[in-house]
Amino acid sequence: SAQSQKQKMEYSPADSSATSSTDPAKDTQSQHSHPSNNSTSPDAPPTPTPSTTSHPGDPTDYIYTVKSGQVFISRMQSEGIELATNLLDENGIFGAVTLFCGPKTHAASAKAKTDAVVVRLPQESFESMILEDELIKNEWMQWMEIDRQRAMTKMRDSVMYGKLGAVCSNLIRMSNSFGETVPEGVRISIKITNQELGLMCGTSREVVSRLLGELKKEGIISVQQKIITIHSIEKLRHLINCENCHIDICQVF
Repeated sequence: SAQSQKQKMEYSPADSSATSSTDPAKDTQSQHSHPSNNSTSPDAPPTPTPSTTSHPGDPTDYIYTVKSGQVFISRMQSEGIELATNLLDENGIFGAVTLFCGPKTHAASAKAKTDAVVVRLPQESFESMILEDELIKNEWMQWMEIDRQRAMTKMRDSVMYGKLGAVCSNLIRMSNSFGETVPEGVRISIKITNQELGLMCGTSREVVSRLLGELKKEGIISVQQKIITIHSIEKLRHLINCENCHIDICQVF
């Protein structure tokens, strides 16, 4: 069955250990385990693996779901600039854009930002589930439409408002995806470096540092130990003429 073919892997941001398990019960029991505790059997040693779960050019044989941790989905541009198109959290899905397209290869790479547990399912099994179950089919169609609208709005913010628009857009999206309300405003609960934010905006760390400095001078944000607090979300929205998209669309997932 499709359930029995589900496979769990664990990754770390730097070179680390990863293992896989085809036992559904074992997968459920250890889905939040740390990579150092992971094994396929009591005596099986971890298998070394890099932090990248898929590379451009790899065959699209599997669909992946993030069980825990955070994963960047990124593309390398022809001029050598890397663009992170998504920052996936728990229940995020990737590797699914080529469903029902026959044999294809990945155009993007998936890299762990933090220690992450990833479950993979054979693409053919996933396609069969969609065709055979109307509920899953409807959910899948809704997910695809939301993903399309997210891509369109991200492109709008970057094309129409440049690098500042890309930074503001990603800050707003991260506040929706990872934000928590505090007396000072909205705090983005995950640590994000200027380098990582640059990957999400398609620009350099230096440009991001300058733009964040301008936003800090205006009192719109503050940054402490890589944690960003947004003091005026309305000012950020004004800078990119925010269209007040539905919360499902205005995310970094």
